[in-house]
Amino acid sequence: MGSNIWDEIIKKPEYKAKREADKDSYIWDRLLENISEDVLNNNLEFGPDLNQSELALRAMAREPRFARRILGKFFKDFMDLAAQRRIESRTLISPQSSIAYVFLAKPHGEDRQYRVTELGGRCFVVRGLQQNCKTVIGIATEQYEPGKGFSFDIVYLHKETWTAEDQKQLEYAQREFGWFASPQQKSVHEDEYPTD
Repeated sequence: MGSNIWDEIIKKPEYKAKREADKDSYIWDRLLENISEDVLNNNLEFGPDLNQSELALRAMAREPRFARRILGKFFKDFMDLAAQRRIESRTLISPQSSIAYVFLAKPHGEDRQYRVTELGGRCFVVRGLQQNCKTVIGIATEQYEPGKGFSFDIVYLHKETWTAEDQKQLEYAQREFGWFASPQQKSVHEDEYPTD
């Protein structure tokens, strides 16, 4: 009898629509695999030590399938816009973990030490702007160009308290570098079991 119930569930249009929508979550899975390989093969030139990288990867891996769908779709959209040179960085708060993610895409040939420094600074700014997010994970790569490879850098920032001095540094970074100084905010609605 139990198998009959499952057979009925998988025939439902909502279940089929969820399976189709979940394909976007595999983008997050592949991103996680690529970054993990870079960490294990010591291909991250700059950035966190192995412990910090592991914390970031574990947090990313804990995201449930529905959150991965949103994160994957968001990352793909970001990379498409970055390839068109329309944006350079974007941030998103996971709908289920309350972790803030910062994505950064720079041109090929840009100094990776500068790239990871900028990523860390942007993560710091986002931590200050999103007071409910104690953890910020930053992921940097190159803007997509056909025939060219890519690399990843990762930043893990966990900061329990936000001080007046932190706020001064945030304001300086926004003023000096323009990092999220006037962000455009966008709300997105996603159903776990789409009906359309």
